[in-house]
Amino acid sequence: LGGHVTALRTDGAHLACIGCGDNSLRVLDLMHREHRQHCWVVWKGLRTAITSLAAAPGRSVWGYGLQDGSFGAIAVNATDGPGSVEPLCNRSHPGPVSSLCWLQLELSATSPLQAEDVAGAAPASESGKKGRGKKKADDKKGAGAECRNLLKGLGLVSVSAGHKVLVTPASSDSSASVALKLLPMCGAPPQPLAAVVWSLNVSGKPVSILVVAVTHKAREDSVEINSLQLFQEEAGGATPGELRCVAALPAEGLDGGVAAMSLWSPPVSEPGSSEQFCRIACGTNKGGLVVLRLQWPPPAAATQAAQSPDAAGLPGPWPTE
Repeated sequence: LGGHVTALRTDGAHLACIGCGDNSLRVLDLMHREHRQHCWVVWKGLRTAITSLAAAPGRSVWGYGLQDGSFGAIAVNATDGPGSVEPLCNRSHPGPVSSLCWLQLELSATSPLQAEDVAGAAPASESGKKGRGKKKADDKKGAGAECRNLLKGLGLVSVSAGHKVLVTPASSDSSASVALKLLPMCGAPPQPLAAVVWSLNVSGKPVSILVVAVTHKAREDSVEINSLQLFQEEAGGATPGELRCVAALPAEGLDGGVAAMSLWSPPVSEPGSSEQFCRIACGTNKGGLVVLRLQWPPPAAATQAAQSPDAAGLPGPWPTE
């Protein structure tokens, strides 16, 4: 590998992406073990080291975040390997991108997602099989459009720990990032640490909830408060990618703030089920590990805290397990 490993993720199937210290991305097909020492290398367009990776669910596309605060996407398939790097940001983070996740967004009526859009990469891969690794200049022009076409209906959520969270609708030609409006708690300003996506089925309709770990500290010598805040796309919002906070509660045991998060939710046995839950494992900067239980619909205290973030007093915390 090209130096130390800066990020490592799999797509849950057979591809692994590895960010390396020499500002490159290695893509490895785990199904071909006889060639496990061989992998594709991407370096053009990657200005600094990759610090975070995320595979788009059900799409042959990966999101990447860089040390310099920029982020983007790259189409990857096991036949032809990775395509060209496609930057998505019209604004960068002030610090390294510490975590990424993909959020399902409502599709506009003018650009519906067709089944062939998701599967469209397969015929293209077959047609380019003979020229594997050799791209024509004309192919590069359409690479960005093909990548964005595969991402219709998705938004890339990028977090720079201690700075801000950006939501970027990935399918538009000019992706305008929207800064997430985190809520204060007990008058202490919010600082984001990490984020994950919770996929729900509400009344037979898929719904994506963004869960953000936030730390609050009014001053250096004040007591630290940690919270989990839940965000949902604004219904009928005029700005693509605009989310609103629907629930917020303190989270106990997260001393030092969240360094990493992982979410697990059971399969929904009944699509019409009114109550759903998930467990979130949080690793802290002080070596702690806490498992929190979230439910949907959120408890009344959580929705009330989201509606009145400036209310005096600290509401009850999310339950731990």
